[in-house]
Amino acid sequence: MQTLALGLLAGVWVFLGGSFGVTGLNSDWPKHFAVLNFLTANSSLYAGPDEILRYSIGWYIVPSVIAKVTGSHWQAALAGIWSAIGIFVFFRLLIDLVGGGKRALLAPVVFALFSGADIIGQALTGFHLGPRWHIEWWTGWVAYDSSTTSLFWVPQHAIAAWLMTALLLRQIERPTILPEVALLFAATQLWSPIVALGLVPFAGYLLFQPGGSVILRNWRTWASVFFVGLPTALYLTGASQALPASLQWNRACGDPFPCFTWPAYPRFLAVEILAFLLLLLAWKPARTGMFAVAAVTLLLIPLYSIGWANDFGMRASLPALAVVAIGAAALVIKAPPKLAGAMIAVLAIGVATPLSEIARGFVDQPAYDPTGDFTPVIQQEASVRPQYFAPPRDWLMRNSAPPLPAALGQTVTQTQK
Repeated sequence: MQTLALGLLAGVWVFLGGSFGVTGLNSDWPKHFAVLNFLTANSSLYAGPDEILRYSIGWYIVPSVIAKVTGSHWQAALAGIWSAIGIFVFFRLLIDLVGGGKRALLAPVVFALFSGADIIGQALTGFHLGPRWHIEWWTGWVAYDSSTTSLFWVPQHAIAAWLMTALLLRQIERPTILPEVALLFAATQLWSPIVALGLVPFAGYLLFQPGGSVILRNWRTWASVFFVGLPTALYLTGASQALPASLQWNRACGDPFPCFTWPAYPRFLAVEILAFLLLLLAWKPARTGMFAVAAVTLLLIPLYSIGWANDFGMRASLPALAVVAIGAAALVIKAPPKLAGAMIAVLAIGVATPLSEIARGFVDQPAYDPTGDFTPVIQQEASVRPQYFAPPRDWLMRNSAPPLPAALGQTVTQTQK
């Protein structure tokens, strides 16, 4: 019965994001469709004679392989089914971590509704960026996305972060796959290299737990690093210098992005995470060490930026936010009534953010072509181009075939010129 309930919760959550055509997809989906269709249409990563698709393609691989048979019109539904499977697996891990008997089913609900108090941030700054329903960007220079926002906009980052975070938490209490941690970590890069960066502090903490040293002493760790992790990292970092990256106070700012200020930094932290951390500190749960790592990580992440819209802040924070969200779920289920009630009140303030994202799908329903390629994406947002394409590293990847004759490869090359 619990398995059926978790499957239903996972399916409904993904369904509300728009993958199955009833509610509207958000404006990141033309990019998702472009990656999916590139992988569906081509047998290599080459987009032209001097360019490859250089992107975190892990989440896209399975739907694109199936779409080679079903056709690209089914891309959204295939991606939705694939995401629902990932969320279901995560929910099973979440229930195992939180426990709580019959009340354990509250954990997925708490996790799905988890968010900072963005509605308060909006009231404080009055700043808004993006769709009117998207309220996380109230600072203008960093955002910690709600769980629902992350799933609806960037499932390729979110699902990898949540699964890997849950697995690391589980290894602290029941170390069963320590020799395989490096392989899982290396594979996570292909789903989201920035999430992998956000996981580093937690992996480091695991190394210093009882039995954690086996990770470094096992041959599978080093085989995973050299034969999976290193080639993947070299592929993903090709021409990455084209992406803007700097400390926040050195970051270019102005229209449309406000500048970072030191008074805005503690205000952001207070609105987004302070109440959660104080309640978890008062409760003193068993995983205090991991919560401390999450707290320090979330304090430091806003000080650095990668990408036009600071993808580092939004994606590197996902593992730490997942640790806090899992802690919040456990507190609601297992803590004394007063503490649980306080956590529910904090969650209720933040729930405006996920509800706004869900409402957007019913109110704003733009039509996106599921068979689309990168042409409109690049033409409309030229600044995102370095996130997807780079010259190949000839010594790492060699094109044994002639340049792709597909229209996409020709279009990408022409756009570059």
